[in-house]
Formats: sequence, structure tokens, C-alpha cells
Amino acid sequence: MIVRVLIPLLKRYLNLAKRFSASYFEWDENKGKIVLRDVKHHGKVKAWLLLHIVYVVLQTLLICFGEFDLVEKSSAGMILGLYILCLILRFETYIDLVPMELNNRSISQNYDAFGREVSERIPAKFEMAIKHLCNFFGLSCILDPLFIAILIVFIPCRTPLLGPMLICNQKMVSTISTLVVALIEYIIACSIFMGTFQYSAFSLVTGILILHTECKSFFLDRRLNSVEKWLRNYRELQVLEKILNSALRERILPAIILVLPVSQILSCLVFVILLKDSKVISSAMFFIFYLECLGVTMLILSFAANMFVKTGKWVSQLSPGQSKTHRRIVKSLQPVKVQFGNNFVDALTPLVFQQFCATQTASLLVLKYKL
Repeated sequence: MIVRVLIPLLKRYLNLAKRFSASYFEWDENKGKIVLRDVKHHGKVKAWLLLHIVYVVLQTLLICFGEFDLVEKSSAGMILGLYILCLILRFETYIDLVPMELNNRSISQNYDAFGREVSERIPAKFEMAIKHLCNFFGLSCILDPLFIAILIVFIPCRTPLLGPMLICNQKMVSTISTLVVALIEYIIACSIFMGTFQYSAFSLVTGILILHTECKSFFLDRRLNSVEKWLRNYRELQVLEKILNSALRERILPAIILVLPVSQILSCLVFVILLKDSKVISSAMFFIFYLECLGVTMLILSFAANMFVKTGKWVSQLSPGQSKTHRRIVKSLQPVKVQFGNNFVDALTPLVFQQFCATQTASLLVLKYKL
């Protein structure tokens, strides 16, 4: 079911990334899967990565030593946080092949044998969810850089980014210079977002959705008429869990759930301040960005928490059985956990994150208007 959805999306992204040297991987038509590109192509990808690092360092110095008001500093921090997130996802001392293998497993024909889906409605819903999510991420790779470029065009000297600040400090502000800087910033942002699209969309979101659907299929499958089959298939589910965690827990998921809430707080703060000042168009841009951060964070954490709750309930209700071996097997079973670092997502994690974001946003607003 997932093969016919993911393959066209992966092909489209990898062909585009290959053209702009944004990925170490490419689509092999003969093998029908993602493969690592030749070493001679890695230099261009690393050159874009080096540009990304230099840009983030200079932008950080600009924010630290520049004199900006709260709105400018918050918007700069929001964009910088997004760039740092992309850098963390892309930065590899050696090329990590696990996300590629996770993607290849998702599109392999063997996945159909692993799947236990018996309802015809869920695959259609799942396919639609995957398609919309990947299109959403792809659209974000265009809209977010466009949002940055629009800010530069309309308020160049109030956009605390590297390019606008350089032309403003040198008093070179003109229509042509502003458009050129906006174009350069747009290209840099597109290359940054395109380089992280595979990790954020295909490895993270798609991987969690696949695991969630397998959990749902596990509980709906009426063909499991014996305890031994239940236990065997649950072990298969845990194998998929281990594959997903090996791809996400060390770098991808921690970066997402630690950086995105910061961007969510800052974007909400700027949105409220601009809306209070009756700057509707500018505030709408930040509100869209806020919804993106909120949606991605809640999507990932909610699905992960749902898996933990349902599988934990099933494990706790499982009968220990009569034999000693059976009791040991049941005792060794653990709920399905999506891990980040040494922690994992439990039932309250989504609410804790959103409570933190709401509290910090409210505190910053009180601080702003109290002063």
C-alpha cells in the first residue's frame, strides 16, 4: 500500500536534490531503491553544507552583537533556530545510511508481507496522510524561503538576516540590491531546507506513521487466533521499532522536538506583537510559521504517545500463561517507544511540550508589555 505512494514522492525529491547537489543519495531505477551516490558527487553536497555552517555562525554573531528590538530579535532567533535545526539534521561526520535503509524498507515489496492490515479503509487513509504530509513538507521548502524573501523585500533593514544587514550597514539599500539579496537568501534557504527534506519528511514523519499503522493493524488483525501468533507478531513490531529508533533517536528526533518548540514560542510571540500593532500581513506570515511548528510537533509526539499508550495497555492485560517460558516472554515485553536520546515519548509528552510553549510565550508577552 505504501509503495505506490512513497516511490513517486521519493523520486521527485531525489531527482531535484540530485540536480542541486543537496543529498548524498539518488534513486536507482534498475534496483528500484535509494542508493548512495558516487564519492565524486559528495564534494558538492559538502560545499553546500559548509556554506550552511558559515551562514549559521555569521547569523549567530549578528544576533548576539546587533542592536535589535524584541520583534526583530525574536524573528531572527526563529529563523536561526530553523537553520540550526536543518544543520543538525544534515551535519554528519560520516554519511548515516540508517535513514536511507529505513526509507528503502518502507518502499520495499517485502513490506507488504510484514504488514498485517486487514481493513481496506485504513490503507487508503494512510496513503492519503503520507501523500499530504510529504506534499506539505515539500511546499514548506518553497514557502518558508519565500516568506524570508518577502520580509527582505518589504522591510530590508528590519529583517535581521545576514544579507539585509550587510546592505543596510553599508548604506547600499536600493530596489536592485534588495532584490538581489532577497534572491540570494531565497536560494540559500531553499538549499538548506531541501537538504533536510529527506530526514524530516521521509525518515521521521513517514517512519512514525508506518510504525503507528503497524500498531493499529496489530490490534485489528483477527487472524491471530493464538497467543503464540500474537507474541510472534508483536516481536516483529518491536523489530520495526528498533529500526526506527536507530534512525531517529540520536540526532533527528532530538533536534526536531528541542528546536521546533523554541521556534514555535518565538513565532507566536512575534505574531501577537505584530497583530496588536495592527500589522496584519506580517503577523499572518508568522502565524503560518507558528502553525507549521505546532502541527509537526503535535503530529510526531501524538502518534508516538498513542503507540506507547495502546501497546502498554495490551502488554499489561496479556495473560502470563501456564508455562515458565511463556511467562518469561510476557514479562520481557515492553510497550512500543519512540525514543529521543535516552528518553522516550510517553502519554503526557505532547501536553508537556505544549504547556511549556504556552507558558514561555505568555511570560515573554508579560515581560514585553510590563516593561
